[in-house]
Amino acid sequence: MASAQFQVLSVLCRIVRNVVFDAVNEFSETIFVSPGALPRTVFDTYTATLVDQFNKTTLENFRTHNRFISSIVDEHLFISALRTNFYTRSVPGSNNYVTFSGIYPQNVNLTQSSFMSSETCRCDHTSNCIYPAGIYNQSKAIIPNEALSNDASLLFVVPGFQVGCVPQNASFQATLECFYNHSCLDMVITLTAALRTV
Repeated sequence: MASAQFQVLSVLCRIVRNVVFDAVNEFSETIFVSPGALPRTVFDTYTATLVDQFNKTTLENFRTHNRFISSIVDEHLFISALRTNFYTRSVPGSNNYVTFSGIYPQNVNLTQSSFMSSETCRCDHTSNCIYPAGIYNQSKAIIPNEALSNDASLLFVVPGFQVGCVPQNASFQATLECFYNHSCLDMVITLTAALRTV
């Protein structure tokens, strides 16, 4: 799932770059004409207002773009390629398939040995369910209508990373603090390299 998070981050960076590029082009076309010389305070106030408006407009344009994409995913119930929001199972002995919603535990406390609560978040109700990302040593099958569960195969919780129904939404709720911690990055690299040899 981590590769999906990095792909999402890459796409978000490209979108932000395009939004900022468009905003800078639009801002550079702003004309300021005055019939006479302005006092420095008036000029500074005017330019500060323009810059503030530029920042707000740019941020709102990005949010609008993101809401548009999210609404398409939510309204049409697209199934994530990672099967993190919905997954389909065949009915044995038939040509029929059943689709199940992803279910994530809520109120996860990673400092306690039993960190799961009985509360869950279902991807068929909201696409904003998240769960702390981790590195696991397993390839267990998904059990229909069961919440993602903690088990002994958890090798490492990646601080600041989230997984959830939709990788984009989980990325927005992540702090990415592991990127700024050399020992955390070393641990991720070590564990993912070890899993590749299994």
